[in-house]
Amino acid sequence: MEAGLEGKKYSYVLDQPYRWETWAAPKGKDGKLDHNAAADRPDLIEFVNQKLLPYLHGFKQKATSADTLEYKIGEIFGEIKNKIQSGYNLREIIDHM
Repeated sequence: MEAGLEGKKYSYVLDQPYRWETWAAPKGKDGKLDHNAAADRPDLIEFVNQKLLPYLHGFKQKATSADTLEYKIGEIFGEIKNKIQSGYNLREIIDHM
């Protein structure tokens, strides 16, 4: 919204598959959570551990300096390890968020 007000085009920091609305809370045409499209159970754990966290950690290597948003994202997510082993529990936590 801020970019639009300034007459600029907004560019996403995250690629489409890693955005919250794609994997955690996809919405149907009615604007409500599409439970069939949301990652669930073992697929969710695998996505978070094998794809999402490594992707976010990789931002540090892509950063041009330590002052950039990319560097900060990579630094933060380089330290995060998912301790939730149950896809059911993780899905429940995400739904509450």
